[in-house]
Amino acid sequence: MRRIRLFLPLILMLALGFSVAATAASQVQPQTEEALNALVDAEAGLERGGFGAVLFSDQGEIWSYQSEPGDSTVPFNKQTPLLIGELSGRFVILAVAKLAGQRRLDLDKPLRFYLPELAGIPNLEKIGRMHLRSLVNEATGWVDAFPRALSQYRLEEDLLPALATRPSRYPEGLRQTHSGAMIDLLALVLERTQHKPWNQVLASVVFNPFGMSMSSYVTDAEAIKRAKYYFRDGSEFDPNVTSSLVLPYTPSASAMSSLTDLAGFGSSLLSALDGRPHGAISQAQASALFTPGIAGQLDRQGFESGMGWFLTEYQLGYLGRVAWAYGASVSHRTMILFLLDHHVGLVLASALSNPSGPAQIKSIALDLLQAYAATGLGMEKPSFRIPPTFPRIPEALHPVSGVYASGSGLALVDLDGDLLAMVARGSYSEFTWAGNGKFIPTTENEFDSLQFGPGNWLTITWRSGAKMNVVLQSPAQMENDLKPGAYRLEHLQPGRRLDTVLIDQLAGNWVITPDEGQSFLLVPEASGGMGVLCDESSILYGVHVSMDADGEVHIVAP
Repeated sequence: MRRIRLFLPLILMLALGFSVAATAASQVQPQTEEALNALVDAEAGLERGGFGAVLFSDQGEIWSYQSEPGDSTVPFNKQTPLLIGELSGRFVILAVAKLAGQRRLDLDKPLRFYLPELAGIPNLEKIGRMHLRSLVNEATGWVDAFPRALSQYRLEEDLLPALATRPSRYPEGLRQTHSGAMIDLLALVLERTQHKPWNQVLASVVFNPFGMSMSSYVTDAEAIKRAKYYFRDGSEFDPNVTSSLVLPYTPSASAMSSLTDLAGFGSSLLSALDGRPHGAISQAQASALFTPGIAGQLDRQGFESGMGWFLTEYQLGYLGRVAWAYGASVSHRTMILFLLDHHVGLVLASALSNPSGPAQIKSIALDLLQAYAATGLGMEKPSFRIPPTFPRIPEALHPVSGVYASGSGLALVDLDGDLLAMVARGSYSEFTWAGNGKFIPTTENEFDSLQFGPGNWLTITWRSGAKMNVVLQSPAQMENDLKPGAYRLEHLQPGRRLDTVLIDQLAGNWVITPDEGQSFLLVPEASGGMGVLCDESSILYGVHVSMDADGEVHIVAP
């Protein structure tokens, strides 16, 4: 069989690589503690700095780990200062949500109601028309970071001039688009409405009410040095080495906290969600954080998100609703993950010096929670049963190999006998007929099933619940054939991050792929050129492709 070949994703290493000591305050059952300890002990040895983890419930801490000290280091323990990176923005969003719940802010007001200076420049006026709700749901369409030159970043003086030249990437409200600049705008709203500096607002609205005594925002050059960066050989990380890689004073990324504070914060959220009175946050405010905020997001992006939290993780689907967020700053990696239906959460942090930190931390979190579910909750992960033989596809159903596409993207299908292979959204699997109108994957992965319909329609369903409907395409002809390759866009607006795309031919169809990896079909236009079959949620919306008499390909952004 001719296989559809992809670069296989990097297999995530689950090794923890540290020596650990369980805290005496463990409240899990002995067999659960033994299982979690064994998970750590079995994976020791990977080159890694300090590591700590705390499992908590709505009643407080129930289990934790912390690294032993090395020859010349202090322990990476529950009180170790952590620079938590993007998690910082979760507290800014929470502060706005809390004040809105107290009727001190209105999420349905446009941003210019609070920041009237958002005027006079098209980009700023567009931002000013956005509602506060789009910012707390991270659905603004802005994704750009600030220039690295803003190393001495001043919130009010530098924020608006930087945004004036940086347009949005997507329409408002369609997709989750993380933007530090939009978080910082929320912090500016906090300053204006509460009449004191943003870091003081965060302390009074979030850190103090939640009892987070070791949490604050870094606002000076010396404060960042209070967070230690320890590695296994006893060396200490030098923050000056990466001074050009971090903006230490932004509300969106400059918070400092600890495992103790983050676990206490998570426990308080779970307590409020469970309806028990909590002075820091009401049940309605806590529930709003974990309510999907973007209509149709699951089908467009394959996940859902709320006010600053990702709400979908298919690998934990059998454990019910989840919520998680991740942050990184210099060598610190920190993650919080909730099992909302079981009133349990996990916070873990590590000092890592490699770029695969996010994947490693998430893998560790999933392993620990699955081990806890199996021993503490008595819930084994459902097994995936590979069919012993590939059943024959009914003669009445004749899937056709080729390119299937819609405005949501495309799928490449290759049928050989009774086995079907498919690539969609950058993921690959082989499928076998399972009856009841469905094909199922032959290996456990992110796909749930395929279903072919009349008119050569194909419905792809992911384990996350996302769906994509695509239809078989006939090869599209142009007066002059395009040339496969990488191309730069012309007439690009200043600050727009899309600058290079790949064009290739698949099964006689021309497809285009931006840097985010989702491929789309090129379709002929009356002008003789080609447009992109995509909806407004794609960065390629409105892009035009043509070729001149000299054979030069031109790709023009809207």
